[in-house]
Amino acid sequence: MSREINKKLVKGMLGPLILRIVNENPCHGYFIKSKINRMNNVCFGASTIYPELYRLKQKGYIKSVWDMNGERPRKVYAITAQGKKLLQEYSCEMQIIVEPFLQIHV
Repeated sequence: MSREINKKLVKGMLGPLILRIVNENPCHGYFIKSKINRMNNVCFGASTIYPELYRLKQKGYIKSVWDMNGERPRKVYAITAQGKKLLQEYSCEMQIIVEPFLQIHV
């Protein structure tokens, strides 16, 4: 897959990817950024990830708390009930979109 196509697809799915990651375990932004980059072979910076975290938080899909137990304070993000519902909707919609696409023979 071309790197450009991959990057566009992942960027379009950034919200659902973040929801999926914080649904597994609450985590801080740097971990989320690193996991998205590693899982999808992309190199998104903070200027891509953090605005999406902010948008998801403003919409009520994730929440954050400060973790003061480490070397330095970190904001830890967790999914909300509303976010879990949205993640389920994304999952259903993706099946509807992706399954027919994968059946196309090129």
